[in-house]
Amino acid sequence: MMPSEIEEFRESSHQNFIYRLVVSILIVIPCWWQSRIQAGDLSSHIYNAWLAIQVQRGSVVGLSLAHQYTNIAFDLLLSWLLPLVGVNYAQRLAVSCCVLVLFWGALKFVDAVADKHSWETVICVALLAYGFVFHLGLFNFYLSTGLCFSFLGLTWHSPNQKILKYLPLLLLAWSAHPLPVPWAIGALFYQKLAKTMPNPRWIIFIGSLFVVIAVRVVIMHVYPAVWSPAQISMSTGADQVFLYGRQYVIVMILLALTWAVMMRNLAKRMTWHEVLIETSFQLWSLTALSLAILPRSILFNSHEAPFTFLPERMSLFCGILVCALLAKAKTSAYTKTLLLLAATLFFIFCYQDGQRLNQLEDQVLASVQQLPAMARVVFIPPNETSRLPPPLHIIDRACIGRCLSYGNYEPASGHFRLRATPHDPSVMSSYWELQDLEQQHYIVQPKDLPLYQSIRTDDAQQNYKAIQLRAGVRVTENICCH
Repeated sequence: MMPSEIEEFRESSHQNFIYRLVVSILIVIPCWWQSRIQAGDLSSHIYNAWLAIQVQRGSVVGLSLAHQYTNIAFDLLLSWLLPLVGVNYAQRLAVSCCVLVLFWGALKFVDAVADKHSWETVICVALLAYGFVFHLGLFNFYLSTGLCFSFLGLTWHSPNQKILKYLPLLLLAWSAHPLPVPWAIGALFYQKLAKTMPNPRWIIFIGSLFVVIAVRVVIMHVYPAVWSPAQISMSTGADQVFLYGRQYVIVMILLALTWAVMMRNLAKRMTWHEVLIETSFQLWSLTALSLAILPRSILFNSHEAPFTFLPERMSLFCGILVCALLAKAKTSAYTKTLLLLAATLFFIFCYQDGQRLNQLEDQVLASVQQLPAMARVVFIPPNETSRLPPPLHIIDRACIGRCLSYGNYEPASGHFRLRATPHDPSVMSSYWELQDLEQQHYIVQPKDLPLYQSIRTDDAQQNYKAIQLRAGVRVTENICCH
């Protein structure tokens, strides 16, 4: 290289670093803008990371740590950070890392497919990064998805002989969650195969569809599984921005409308036939069909609890694939305005709902602070209309260092490294008893005592106090029933 070319390369690299640094800071702001991150199962993850440390120290009896090689990466990250920086910063840093991995991994993939980078793509991926999967708190799956898209972005244009050097990314992804790994391997295999036989590409598509149908037949025959026709509505990935209440429908409509206009522009540029034979379109179609026909919940023999939210998880794949396809389209001032409006409303709504949930957690936290040390406590959240599950795990984070969340679902599920033993005094060891508790059907047994409940004291305000339960009482949100 000539001196002038070297200088230009250095300047370009410096500008690229500054750009990535600024965007990275902006993308993690929602992880830091409130007193706590409100993201469903995150409260359970951080509580169980703390509980695992107590088990290792011998401070809690009846629980054990299982040796497993998947569904553990995020929990290990929390367990490593917690003693170093404390509860507050441990979860913020761990979640920020996951967001950055997913955001830049998805962008790497989208840019590789489209052979271009645009700020419209940045906004779309940012919306998906803080979508339904994030707010469910499925951070092992979330982290695995980011690593798998990083793998796909790095290997999309790589020669076959160079793919092996990126396999450690898939191994790391497997340690976080297994589901995205076979999907990523299948997507890459499909893309490489389609390159070698571009004309009869529909043969590969139809063959892949038969594989998906066969997988569905096997699962429904071998395992207890549940399917719902409502899954079809998640096939575009736009449902990722539909979170707590009806106001998010506006955001979903704006995002879907933006994508529809961009799809029309893409078809004008490429013709519909060229769009239909695009690898990214066919991968989206296969993923969307898989989402629609595979069961939403599967109970495997090795676990006590079913594997759930399968279509919601795959919806994230669909959304990123749509971004990759539409990144090739020309955008107009109209689509840019729609996208900016959708992003603005989405993050305003997220902030408001996070604030509401933090106020609830403040009340629950205050109610358990007066309990005896390591007392067992349960919590039933208030009823509300929301697409997301009720905030059952708020009590988990409130219990850290103070009490034991008796309704902690992780040890009984068999999905995580923390396991309960029969007649465990620190947690409900039966997953089906946990289901009764969540559905307000559980009757307190003598074995549960002493047991407390953080309960709302009035309907007008969210004031909570901890009361001691007695045997024979049904655990319910309504204080009149105690």
